[in-house]
This record gives sequence, C-alpha cells and structure tokens, in this order.
Amino acid sequence: AQLRHENTGSAQRFVLHDSSPPIYIVYIVVIAGLLFPVPP
Repeated sequence: AQLRHENTGSAQRFVLHDSSPPIYIVYIVVIAGLLFPVPP
C-alpha cells in the first residue's frame, strides 16, 4: 500500500486495524485516499 507516499499513513492505519482486508477494500481505500485526501 505504498503506491503513494502521501497515503501511506491512512493505508497503514487500515492494515493495522484489519490484518488481512479483502483486496477490493484496499483498492477502495487507496482510491478514496487519492480522491479525498484527509489531514493527518
């Protein structure tokens, strides 16, 4: 989940929350992070 360095924080947070999320959830989170960046 290190496609975009800006989104590593939210991606790591999601991965830590669920050790093995479905791949489509990961894509949704990454795309959502690209479209709607959230402040740290």
